[in-house]
Formats: sequence, C-alpha cells, structure tokens
Amino acid sequence: MLNFECSNPVWGVTTNPWNKEYTCGGSSGGEGAILAADGTALGIGSDVGGSLRIPALYCGMYSLSQA
Repeated sequence: MLNFECSNPVWGVTTNPWNKEYTCGGSSGGEGAILAADGTALGIGSDVGGSLRIPALYCGMYSLSQA
C-alpha cells in the first residue's frame, strides 16, 4: 500500500508505456499502462488511496470515479 510502483513476482516491475525509465503508477499501474498503450479500451477499478488517479496521471490519461 502507498507504493507508487507496480510490480509482480512473475513479470517484475511494470514501466510507463511512454518512457521505460519511469513507473506507470500505483496498484492499478499495469492496467493503466495497457490502457495507455491501446491494449484495451476500458478498465474497471476502485480509487481507494489513488489507485486510479495516480496511474492515470503517470500514463497521461483520465479516470472517472463515482463518489
């Protein structure tokens, strides 16, 4: 929690699709990276602690959440 880097034990650290030197964001960073790289059209998640806002910011996208 509260780590702005996305990684998993199988594939390692997920990088930003625009610049491999940067991270793609927090816990939903993998989904943010695949969305930014046009690998999918839509992602679904929750924004507890910035899980959607931070990857969207880092990958140059928008996120919508219902309050």
